[in-house]
Amino acid sequence: MTGSDAEKAFDSEVFEYWIPRLVADGMVVNDVNKVRQQVASWDDWPGAWEKVGDTYLSLARERLSQGSAVSAGEAFVRASLCFHVGQVVANHTPAVKRDLQRRKETAFREAAPHLVPSAERLEIDHNGVSLPGYLRLPLHGEAPFACVILVPGLDSTKEDFITLSEMCSRRGLASFAFDGPGQGEVRPHAPLKEGYEASILTVFKAMASRADIDDTRIGMLGRSLGGYYIPRAAAA
Repeated sequence: MTGSDAEKAFDSEVFEYWIPRLVADGMVVNDVNKVRQQVASWDDWPGAWEKVGDTYLSLARERLSQGSAVSAGEAFVRASLCFHVGQVVANHTPAVKRDLQRRKETAFREAAPHLVPSAERLEIDHNGVSLPGYLRLPLHGEAPFACVILVPGLDSTKEDFITLSEMCSRRGLASFAFDGPGQGEVRPHAPLKEGYEASILTVFKAMASRADIDDTRIGMLGRSLGGYYIPRAAAA
């Protein structure tokens, strides 16, 4: 296979899979097409997405300076998503992966207070390890609210649940997306191992203890590997 043939094969195989996933996660299809024209292999992937993320960061700060907080929040979220997508495949360059993960987390923290509804950062203790997450309460209706706990998978974290948390908000549901062992901010402190479902139960109890959450109406939604851990948590 020639270099040109290899690039075409990469383009076809990768983007046929990634385009639906990225758009479903809340990314702009024009950004995906822009990156598509710039990458010929996985080596190009992290840097291409980081450049798009930097563009959104600049836009977010410009919007904040103009008093457009909602637009700023949306741009911060898109920056966070770009950094997340860039780091997913950067396992062969650990330093790059860690930097993009950090930038993803920072961008979402900046987005959180400007989202509609806003996202409140919470830290839940689980056997001496802090599980960070974001709680969003619906704008309409009265507390206590039904709540959906959003459980990440092997390559997902609390920051890339924005589409699902928006769906919950529009339906009058609270949502809480968190990082468990082996995920996002928790990964350096607690590895993914047997018994992950215990962290879900810890989060469940924390949500059930809140006055603004209806402890009789708490559900769970998991993506990828998270969908496997949910029935284990329910069984426990």
